[in-house]
Amino acid sequence: MGETWTKVLWEDCSAVGHDLFESNLLKLNCDKALGLIEWKSTLTFKETIRFTVEWYKEYFEFNENIFNKSSSQIEDYVKMAQKSSQYWTK
Repeated sequence: MGETWTKVLWEDCSAVGHDLFESNLLKLNCDKALGLIEWKSTLTFKETIRFTVEWYKEYFEFNENIFNKSSSQIEDYVKMAQKSSQYWTK
């Protein structure tokens, strides 16, 4: 995240000793989407992080432009999906 937004700060609080629980594995099952609409990922992990960080950066630094940023990212995503011949873009 720091590569995309230098103002972001990260603090590892895992050793604080709170009795909080976070699952070690969070996984969505996309078998149905794979079978019915031949779904495949459009964004790489790094692209997903970049999209997310850019959205939050826009939100926190220039909140009045968040609608434009959201619309722009959706357009970019659809173009990327079309370029990779995603079934749902036909």
